[in-house]
Amino acid sequence: MKRLFATMLLICLLGLTGSTAMAADASQNYPIELTNEERVYLESVQGRTFTLGVTFQDIFDVFLDGLTPKREVQIVRDESLSKEQQKIVEDTMGEESQGKFLDFTPAEMQLFERDLGIDIALKPAINMDNLERGLMEGSIDFVLGLVDSKERKEYLTFLPSFVEFPFACYALEGSRVQQVYDLYDLRIGFRFRADYEEVLDQYPELKFKPIFYDEKTKLPEALINREIDAYILDTGNYTLIDITNTPISVAFTFNDLSYGYSLALRKEEAMLASIMKKEIEYQLDHELGEMIQQQYREYNANVLKLTEAEKNYLAGRPKIRVGFISDYMPIEYVDEDGEPQGLGLEYIKEISELTGIQFVYDPETKHKTWIQVLEDFRAGELDLLTCVTVTEERKSWMRFTRPYSGHTISIVGNTKNPNVLSRASDMEGQVVAVPVGYWMNDYLQNVSDKIQILSVKDQAEAFRSVETGRADYVVVEIPVFSYQQAYYGYDRLKIIGEVEKNSLMQMAVQPDQAVLASIIDKCIETIDQGRLEDRAMLIPKAKRNDVFFYGIIVIMALALVGSLFLTYRSFYGVVVAKDEAEQAWKEAEKERKKAVKANEEKNRMLMHISHDLRTPLTTIRGSTEALQEDLLEEDEKPEFYQLITQKVDTLDRMVGDIMNLSKLQAKRVHLNPDLYFAKQFLSSVHFGTMILVEKAGLEYEIQLPEEDVLIHVDGFLLEKAITNLIHNAIKFTKSPGKIILRLLVQMDSVIFQVEDTGAGIPAQDIPFVFEEFFKASRSRSSNEGGSGLGLAIVKEIVDLHEGSVSAKSDLGKGTTISVQIKKAGS
Repeated sequence: MKRLFATMLLICLLGLTGSTAMAADASQNYPIELTNEERVYLESVQGRTFTLGVTFQDIFDVFLDGLTPKREVQIVRDESLSKEQQKIVEDTMGEESQGKFLDFTPAEMQLFERDLGIDIALKPAINMDNLERGLMEGSIDFVLGLVDSKERKEYLTFLPSFVEFPFACYALEGSRVQQVYDLYDLRIGFRFRADYEEVLDQYPELKFKPIFYDEKTKLPEALINREIDAYILDTGNYTLIDITNTPISVAFTFNDLSYGYSLALRKEEAMLASIMKKEIEYQLDHELGEMIQQQYREYNANVLKLTEAEKNYLAGRPKIRVGFISDYMPIEYVDEDGEPQGLGLEYIKEISELTGIQFVYDPETKHKTWIQVLEDFRAGELDLLTCVTVTEERKSWMRFTRPYSGHTISIVGNTKNPNVLSRASDMEGQVVAVPVGYWMNDYLQNVSDKIQILSVKDQAEAFRSVETGRADYVVVEIPVFSYQQAYYGYDRLKIIGEVEKNSLMQMAVQPDQAVLASIIDKCIETIDQGRLEDRAMLIPKAKRNDVFFYGIIVIMALALVGSLFLTYRSFYGVVVAKDEAEQAWKEAEKERKKAVKANEEKNRMLMHISHDLRTPLTTIRGSTEALQEDLLEEDEKPEFYQLITQKVDTLDRMVGDIMNLSKLQAKRVHLNPDLYFAKQFLSSVHFGTMILVEKAGLEYEIQLPEEDVLIHVDGFLLEKAITNLIHNAIKFTKSPGKIILRLLVQMDSVIFQVEDTGAGIPAQDIPFVFEEFFKASRSRSSNEGGSGLGLAIVKEIVDLHEGSVSAKSDLGKGTTISVQIKKAGS
């Protein structure tokens, strides 16, 4: 087996340009466009040998496959070398002393020799330090495998990477190391200090003891000997785990940490770097790219431990027709450009890269319901379904893969629905909207024949049925509801419970496709689920266009008119207050002072409104002028559209906050209280805000007591109050911070707490934080983009419930806001 690293090593040989075989006449035809200076340079180095520096270990990795066909052996340059290895070292070192080098021209390197008319030679060295020293001294022209650190970029040029591999953490099977924070306080092995520094850059709070080894093969040996608890290396070296018989596995991969295999050369070799960059980019799009993909798949065949039958299946480059649900975001859906997206689709893209299987999508899928897709599969018109759940009926005509994801199934109802449900049978006698063809039909009918099923076309219609009252509930995975609520704005729906069964996401193939199912199973087992979920579980953004832009302008104008109207109303109130104060002057000095104070408060309010409106309006005006006068490049316009949208959203929230506060203070808001279980109520708030917190890069925790109690509250208003507190916490807590949602039960009351690890509030400001338009002097300035009304609204809502709200803060460490509400019947 040719290891992938060997492939990369051989590929890099392609980049070395010596010109002993290049014709000196200017009629040489190159496949790449060269400048006259570059052509002259190639002719000027005719007869010179360019060298690629490699370590002895890497040479053995490449050339001793015939000696060690089953697995790699530890390679070090000492008495432990085999006779064959010692002979290679002696012969090569002898050649080096005579100025000769190991000449080797694999198929990959022959592409460069053919394109540029060059010869290539290898120059071995004992280790990477010697290679780098030889490069800087000029005895080596290129080196493969150096990390492109900031320091090295000062004196080296790095050519385009042939391929990039994510870093992974390797541990003994059964180890407790499963995620990055499990490394805390452990001994971790590294090959390069630069790798260690990259991990610390990504996780500065992670504390562990690094241990460095000069050869990569020593890492698994140290792990087996218990010198280290885990080691970190790029996944291009995956087959190192085959060095011993002790099971070693990938514990996890790093999302944003990868290693690129690329050639490095001295800065002064600018002309050579320019030529090689063009040639590498050209060949990556042609023969070299195809060669790398093939070798990458051969490498993965060994990583996946494919059988001969599975390898033969892939050798036929199968085309697999794919079916999926077109509106089930974020699991799978079709975006506005007609492209399939979602977690299930990300998996088959990854499987395609691992195996070379060609997955083909029917463009008509976006117009089909799920039941139509199922019928196409049953008729044999589709080979694979990317997301399907096992039912007894389906087992007869589907072969299922192993699950690749699992989610809690929530019960979604109207926000006015006071019920709290904990199992599917709680929906007996109620109407549940379920899309035709969904497995939930069978499941609910098996639970109870008293549950009434309303069959609808798709998931969107199911949600609308509950909003309009046609159905009482819809049952759906939590991510599906959360993402679709954020995208479509199902404001009248909320999670009111969950069923006892989890939903397992699986793929399905035709019953006779056992080999395909086995390959997919092995890929799913290898693929990092967390990495794909981070990439796929995103709320899709609507496509921005001219209609959208003009819609923004209309919304902006309406927001401006509304703001001016409110300002006028406020100003009119100031004038009235002032007149009344002047009339009252003769009656009593006390009344005059009261009116003056009211006047000052109104002026302060006007000042804040004016300031807070002017800031986003200035940004909107500048952006719209730039767009209207065509001052921007096309690729810059989406950023300005997004900026305008953000500022319009700011105006809209500001106007909404002013109106809400005005209604609350005027006592024009009346409570519509219902009975709620406090734990279930807070859990619902937690579900509804989870995406916002996680999107901000913050840890989110809910702490609930064992006992549950009833509260008699307006669920809509109290949820708004607590959500305001969570928004406030997000605004003033930087990643990687933490927000805790907590419920405390006392003798005759409950306390809802929102705690953050953010900037905190100065002690002198705490008594004023619940006043309108107040923004703390240092930690919470107007630069944060708030209106200063969020906490004032919270206080008004809590006052309506005859409760209390308080703040406790430690500057620089965080803030806790507590809302105390009476228990029902107290």
